[in-house]
Amino acid sequence: MSGVLEELFKVRTNGNGYVVSGWDHVLLRRALEQLMAEGCIQEMPTPVGEQRKWPGEPERKRFRDLETGETYEYSGPWERGEPRFKKLAPGDSGETTPKPR
Repeated sequence: MSGVLEELFKVRTNGNGYVVSGWDHVLLRRALEQLMAEGCIQEMPTPVGEQRKWPGEPERKRFRDLETGETYEYSGPWERGEPRFKKLAPGDSGETTPKPR
């Protein structure tokens, strides 16, 4: 079963995380705001080590689909790149899981 963030990824990106067009970027941002207001997704804090690396780099935002638990990262456009919306692998979410004893 796919979640709401996966649907956004399929519709608004070209499959590798790059947003298809400027209009898709606007619609992606609107959808993220609406889904947060409806309580379908939540914004997660970005780990300190992965915050801005270069001057002028856009802030990255991470979102978790509350239904599926999947995490996606959004980064806006800037002088060195296009806007992106990509799915993070389970180990990339910045959360630590307790090690078994």
